[in-house]
Amino acid sequence: MKDGSSCQTSINTKRCELNIEKSKRSDTGKYELILKNAKGEAKIPFDVTVLDRPDKPEGQMKLTDVTIEKLESDTGKWIKAATSRFPRCIVENLLPNKQYQFHILAEYIFGAGEPAEPTKTVQTTDSDASCKRYSGKDDDALRQKRDLPKLDNYDRCFWDIWDKDRQQERAALKHGSIYDKHLVF
Repeated sequence: MKDGSSCQTSINTKRCELNIEKSKRSDTGKYELILKNAKGEAKIPFDVTVLDRPDKPEGQMKLTDVTIEKLESDTGKWIKAATSRFPRCIVENLLPNKQYQFHILAEYIFGAGEPAEPTKTVQTTDSDASCKRYSGKDDDALRQKRDLPKLDNYDRCFWDIWDKDRQQERAALKHGSIYDKHLVF
Protein backbone atom coordinates (compact mmCIF):
# COMPACT_ATOMS: atom_id res chain seq x y z
CA MET A 1 0.00 0.00 0.00
CA LYS A 2 1.32 3.40 -0.86
CA ASP A 3 0.22 6.76 0.48
CA GLY A 4 -3.01 7.54 -1.27
CA SER A 5 -6.65 8.41 -0.76
CA SER A 6 -7.44 5.53 1.62
CA CYS A 7 -4.07 5.31 3.37
CA GLN A 8 -1.85 7.90 5.05
CA THR A 9 1.38 7.45 6.96
CA SER A 10 3.02 9.74 9.48
CA ILE A 11 6.53 9.18 10.78
CA ASN A 12 7.99 10.65 13.98
CA THR A 13 11.38 10.06 15.53
CA LYS A 14 9.93 7.36 17.79
CA ARG A 15 7.04 5.86 15.86
CA CYS A 16 5.36 5.34 12.52
CA GLU A 17 1.58 5.50 12.10
CA LEU A 18 -0.47 3.98 9.31
CA ASN A 19 -4.00 5.34 9.04
CA ILE A 20 -6.45 3.57 6.72
CA GLU A 21 -9.71 5.47 6.42
CA LYS A 22 -12.95 3.87 5.30
CA SER A 23 -11.60 0.39 5.90
CA LYS A 24 -13.83 -2.60 5.22
CA ARG A 25 -13.97 -6.10 6.59
CA SER A 26 -12.32 -7.26 3.36
CA ASP A 27 -9.19 -5.25 4.38
CA THR A 28 -8.54 -7.83 7.13
CA GLY A 29 -5.35 -9.78 6.52
CA LYS A 30 -1.56 -9.94 6.80
CA TYR A 31 0.43 -6.85 5.90
CA GLU A 32 4.11 -6.04 5.78
CA LEU A 33 5.50 -2.62 6.63
CA ILE A 34 8.74 -1.79 4.79
CA LEU A 35 10.77 1.10 6.17
CA LYS A 36 13.75 2.40 4.21
CA ASN A 37 16.35 5.06 4.86
CA ALA A 38 20.00 5.73 3.97
CA LYS A 39 21.23 3.21 6.54
CA GLY A 40 19.12 0.27 5.41
CA GLU A 41 15.73 -1.35 5.26
CA ALA A 42 13.42 -3.02 7.81
CA LYS A 43 10.45 -5.29 7.10
CA ILE A 44 7.81 -5.73 9.79
CA PRO A 45 4.93 -8.18 9.26
CA PHE A 46 1.66 -7.52 11.13
CA ASP A 47 -1.96 -8.70 11.14
CA VAL A 48 -4.93 -6.37 10.71
CA THR A 49 -8.43 -7.26 11.86
CA VAL A 50 -11.19 -4.87 10.83
CA LEU A 51 -14.26 -4.96 13.07
CA ASP A 52 -17.02 -3.68 10.85
CA ARG A 53 -20.76 -3.79 11.19
CA PRO A 54 -21.93 -7.36 11.61
CA ASP A 55 -23.24 -9.16 8.55
CA LYS A 56 -26.93 -9.85 8.23
CA PRO A 57 -27.65 -12.66 10.68
CA GLU A 58 -28.26 -16.18 9.48
CA GLY A 59 -31.06 -17.58 11.59
CA GLN A 60 -32.08 -16.13 14.92
CA MET A 61 -29.82 -13.96 17.05
CA LYS A 62 -30.67 -12.26 20.31
CA LEU A 63 -31.46 -8.59 19.76
CA THR A 64 -30.22 -6.05 22.26
CA ASP A 65 -32.00 -3.06 20.68
CA VAL A 66 -34.06 -2.12 17.67
CA THR A 67 -33.70 1.37 16.17
CA ILE A 68 -36.36 2.74 13.84
CA GLU A 69 -35.30 5.52 11.50
CA LYS A 70 -37.61 7.68 9.40
CA LEU A 71 -36.90 9.25 6.04
CA GLU A 72 -38.56 12.61 5.74
CA SER A 73 -39.51 13.45 2.19
CA ASP A 74 -38.49 17.12 2.68
CA THR A 75 -34.88 16.59 3.75
CA GLY A 76 -34.09 13.17 2.28
CA LYS A 77 -32.16 12.19 5.44
CA TRP A 78 -32.67 9.22 7.74
CA ILE A 79 -33.43 10.43 11.28
CA LYS A 80 -33.70 8.30 14.42
CA ALA A 81 -37.41 8.03 15.24
CA ALA A 82 -37.55 5.49 18.07
CA THR A 83 -35.69 2.73 19.88
CA SER A 84 -37.03 -0.34 21.58
CA ARG A 85 -35.85 -3.54 23.23
CA PHE A 86 -38.85 -5.33 21.77
CA PRO A 87 -39.79 -6.10 18.16
CA ARG A 88 -42.78 -3.73 18.46
CA CYS A 89 -42.66 0.02 18.79
CA ILE A 90 -44.86 3.11 18.50
CA VAL A 91 -43.29 5.97 16.56
CA GLU A 92 -44.46 9.28 17.97
CA ASN A 93 -44.20 12.94 16.93
CA LEU A 94 -45.01 12.39 13.27
CA LEU A 95 -46.42 15.44 11.52
CA PRO A 96 -49.92 15.19 10.03
CA ASN A 97 -50.40 15.00 6.25
CA LYS A 98 -46.77 14.11 5.62
CA GLN A 99 -45.12 11.17 3.88
CA TYR A 100 -42.53 9.01 5.64
CA GLN A 101 -40.50 5.91 4.97
CA PHE A 102 -39.09 3.76 7.77
CA HIS A 103 -36.30 1.25 8.12
CA ILE A 104 -35.01 -0.78 11.03
CA LEU A 105 -31.51 -1.23 12.40
CA ALA A 106 -31.16 -4.32 14.54
CA GLU A 107 -28.50 -4.13 17.24
CA TYR A 108 -26.87 -7.32 18.46
CA ILE A 109 -24.11 -7.93 20.97
CA PHE A 110 -21.64 -7.44 18.10
CA GLY A 111 -23.02 -4.02 17.10
CA ALA A 112 -25.64 -2.57 14.78
CA GLY A 113 -26.31 -4.41 11.56
CA GLU A 114 -27.06 -3.00 8.15
CA PRO A 115 -30.48 -1.33 7.89
CA ALA A 116 -33.34 -3.44 6.60
CA GLU A 117 -35.12 -2.58 3.36
CA PRO A 118 -37.21 0.58 3.79
CA THR A 119 -40.97 0.35 3.99
CA LYS A 120 -43.29 1.69 1.36
CA THR A 121 -44.12 5.37 1.70
CA VAL A 122 -46.61 5.97 4.52
CA GLN A 123 -48.93 8.99 4.53
CA THR A 124 -49.93 10.27 7.97
CA THR A 125 -53.50 11.43 8.45
CA ASP A 126 -54.83 14.75 9.67
CA SER A 127 -54.59 14.70 13.47
CA ASP A 128 -57.84 16.69 13.91
CA ALA A 129 -59.76 14.15 11.85
CA SER A 130 -58.50 11.27 13.97
CA CYS A 131 -59.44 13.13 17.17
CA LYS A 132 -62.97 13.77 15.85
CA ARG A 133 -63.35 10.11 15.01
CA TYR A 134 -62.89 9.15 18.68
CA SER A 135 -64.62 12.10 20.31
CA GLY A 136 -67.60 11.28 22.51
CA LYS A 137 -66.50 7.72 23.12
CA ASP A 138 -65.94 7.52 26.84
CA ASP A 139 -65.41 4.34 28.80
CA ASP A 140 -69.15 3.69 29.20
CA ALA A 141 -69.77 3.95 25.45
CA LEU A 142 -66.97 1.48 24.74
CA ARG A 143 -68.29 -0.91 27.40
CA GLN A 144 -71.80 -0.80 25.89
CA LYS A 145 -70.37 -1.55 22.45
CA ARG A 146 -68.80 -4.74 23.84
CA ASP A 147 -71.95 -5.72 25.82
CA LEU A 148 -70.20 -5.18 29.15
CA PRO A 149 -72.15 -3.91 32.19
CA LYS A 150 -72.10 -0.17 32.88
CA LEU A 151 -69.76 1.02 35.62
CA ASP A 152 -72.10 2.25 38.35
CA ASN A 153 -69.98 2.14 41.50
CA TYR A 154 -66.45 3.38 41.00
CA ASP A 155 -65.77 3.44 44.77
CA ARG A 156 -66.18 -0.32 44.89
CA CYS A 157 -62.99 -0.66 42.80
CA PHE A 158 -61.06 2.21 44.38
CA TRP A 159 -59.28 2.42 47.72
CA ASP A 160 -56.99 5.01 49.20
CA ILE A 161 -53.56 3.49 49.74
CA TRP A 162 -52.91 5.97 52.56
CA ASP A 163 -56.03 4.94 54.51
CA LYS A 164 -54.76 3.63 57.86
CA ASP A 165 -57.96 1.72 58.68
CA ARG A 166 -57.87 -0.34 55.51
CA GLN A 167 -56.89 -3.96 55.97
CA GLN A 168 -53.90 -4.95 53.92
CA GLU A 169 -54.46 -7.83 51.57
CA ARG A 170 -52.13 -10.75 51.79
CA ALA A 171 -49.97 -11.35 48.75
CA ALA A 172 -50.56 -14.60 46.92
CA LEU A 173 -47.42 -16.70 46.78
CA LYS A 174 -46.61 -18.09 43.38
CA HIS A 175 -44.40 -21.05 42.72
CA GLY A 176 -42.40 -21.72 39.59
CA SER A 177 -40.03 -19.85 37.38
CA ILE A 178 -40.38 -16.13 36.70
CA TYR A 179 -39.42 -16.85 33.09
CA ASP A 180 -42.65 -18.84 32.61
CA LYS A 181 -44.83 -15.86 33.53
CA HIS A 182 -42.85 -12.80 32.37
CA LEU A 183 -40.60 -11.77 29.50
CA VAL A 184 -37.26 -11.10 31.23
CA PHE A 185 -34.14 -9.87 29.45
